[in-house]
Amino acid sequence: GESIVFESLGRLWLKNQGDAPRPLTKDKTQTHEYSPVWSSDGREVYFLRWQDDQLGSIRVVSSRAGISREVSNRPGHYVDLAISSDDKTLLYRRLPGSNMTHPDWGDNPGIYQLALDTSVETKVNQKGLQPHYGPDGRVYALERTWAGTGRGSDNSAQSNLISMNPGGFDLMTHASSEFATDFRISPNGSYLAFIEHFQLYLTVMPAQGLSFRVGQSSHSMPMKKVSEWGADYVNFSKDGKTLNWSIGPEYKSVPVESFLFDDEAQPSVVNLSQFVDFAKPSGTVALVGGKIITMDADRSVIQSGVVLIRENLIQQVGSIDEVTIPEHASVMDITGKVIMPGMIDAHAHGPYGRDQIIPQQNWSLLAHLALGVTTVHNPSSRANQVFAAAEYQKAGRILGPRIFSTGEVIYGAKSTGFAPVDS
Repeated sequence: GESIVFESLGRLWLKNQGDAPRPLTKDKTQTHEYSPVWSSDGREVYFLRWQDDQLGSIRVVSSRAGISREVSNRPGHYVDLAISSDDKTLLYRRLPGSNMTHPDWGDNPGIYQLALDTSVETKVNQKGLQPHYGPDGRVYALERTWAGTGRGSDNSAQSNLISMNPGGFDLMTHASSEFATDFRISPNGSYLAFIEHFQLYLTVMPAQGLSFRVGQSSHSMPMKKVSEWGADYVNFSKDGKTLNWSIGPEYKSVPVESFLFDDEAQPSVVNLSQFVDFAKPSGTVALVGGKIITMDADRSVIQSGVVLIRENLIQQVGSIDEVTIPEHASVMDITGKVIMPGMIDAHAHGPYGRDQIIPQQNWSLLAHLALGVTTVHNPSSRANQVFAAAEYQKAGRILGPRIFSTGEVIYGAKSTGFAPVDS
């Protein structure tokens, strides 16, 4: 279509063709919005919302923007929202409780359906990730199975594209892969998109519902590598004619049939990036009377000093006798305390989120700050969590140290995180 809805900094944004993005919801709440899906007629957008003290909720808003309304009032840990082709039911996963989000409201996790006309929720099945609807109203999902545990367990693991009827029965396996981390079947059942070793591939589903093996080196059915640098948030259009995905700020699309058999075809690209101000404090603050470890070239220590800060910059550091405190400054007496430069944890780990949920208060980030760590670098994380959290922190949406990361870990071993070096 001509409009794209996407999440950035915990808000949903609407980008019409040729226009700058604008907020989709006008709710006056401090929440994180995510996982948007369009209704078939394009009039509404369903989405998930997270608030630490109230947990997750399912909501809907007009595609013209406005105040959203609640679809389900049951708190939960919701992810992976999808909608049926007739707009009658929503599909999603409920996660168990956790210390990252909330310990409660996580009983009986699994895949669920919600009837929009009656608001009745029913469980589909315990198993499966990334649920979505396919042909004949069946529920499709990824199932990753392991024969072992611990390091090296991926050597005996397998990813399967499974489906079931809306009641969770009549389970079928349609495709399998050694390393796939995402499967998406087109609404008409003709095509399959999958991610393996961070790259997106498109192939044709075999006739007669036969199960088949897929992979980047598979030749059982026509197949083509779609992405160049990786892919995330994969989905088909409602009519199954277009395949969409994201990489960084770029939203990419290809017409399925022509792209699969045309070596010259290139994806269309829409850049969703925006310029957003860094969050920074206002005013001037003087920290007075504490011991200051300067970490200057002489490693000098000021026994009773002043640190003068204006907005987000340190203006002056010195002894009480050396620093003139402006009259308008807020003065904080820190006698008996020690000030030192913030520590940098050069090999830190998260967590930064839980699946699609970025919490408003992350105990791990707050613990780093409490222990004097003001910058972290994570060499192994999930890109769609750590980079999101880093931007949330910069924009003042969450409290935490500055966050840097290399994103996904790339293993040289045989695993879903393995990335072949082919150029």
